[in-house]
Amino acid sequence: MIEPTATVSVARWRDADGVYACYLNVGGRCVLIADEPRRLVDEHFQSIVPADSNPALARMTHAQLLPDGGAAMAYARAEPGEKNVLVLDCSGAFQTSFAAGDGINQFLLDGQGRFWAGYFDEGVFSGDPIPSNGLARFSQDGRLEFGLAEHLGSAGPDVDDCYALTLDRQDRAWICAYSNFFLGYVDGQSFHQVMVKAPVQGARGLLVGERHVALIGGYKQTGLATVIELAGLTHRHIQLVTETGASLEVRRVSCWADMAVCWSAQGVYRFGLNDLVQIG
Repeated sequence: MIEPTATVSVARWRDADGVYACYLNVGGRCVLIADEPRRLVDEHFQSIVPADSNPALARMTHAQLLPDGGAAMAYARAEPGEKNVLVLDCSGAFQTSFAAGDGINQFLLDGQGRFWAGYFDEGVFSGDPIPSNGLARFSQDGRLEFGLAEHLGSAGPDVDDCYALTLDRQDRAWICAYSNFFLGYVDGQSFHQVMVKAPVQGARGLLVGERHVALIGGYKQTGLATVIELAGLTHRHIQLVTETGASLEVRRVSCWADMAVCWSAQGVYRFGLNDLVQIG
């Protein structure tokens, strides 16, 4: 077990009742997937897409907001060739769809309207050439633009399971992946490795700023935050706690740039990289 050297109390945003998932979007906007019935709602829990507007909503596991008020949603599991990313307008009407492959663990939309998908192991080892990349980028019309494994070839590092994925403010995709837990980012058609091995294994969230990055979570320590200074690659471990002082037990976390939202039985919490960096 890693021993944190400091604690940070994070702000409780709302209760977790009726929340299936929360996802940050470009600019820090949050979209939630509500359950029973499953539907997209905004930060005030008002419906973005009506629950009865499209039967595909019942299978939705990931969602992102579009600049025009519509939404893109994805299913984690899919049959070979099944179109599991759907783009809807603000009324819930179908616009387009494409096959992103089975095993979507992370699903993001960048500021240029491109889709990013990180895959868990069932997709990576499915034999489908799209998720076998571990990390893939798609154009607005669903065309595969970049696959990490195909780009790296035998040089590695391998992505057996995309544990943590985020976008920075320059639309670069940062990744920390099982099984080596390397840290790096994709910029255009190039991959840059920052660390061969991150100082924590099993992190599920990744915040990125100009001088620091932070990994959220770790094996058996879901409320751990590991802050890394990019200049010297030094790090320190911080325990995230609730307003009552209890250790935060993170069920899932979503990040965009230097912002994070996480949810658990304790509630839904939002915090930023600065909250972690400023701790003395």
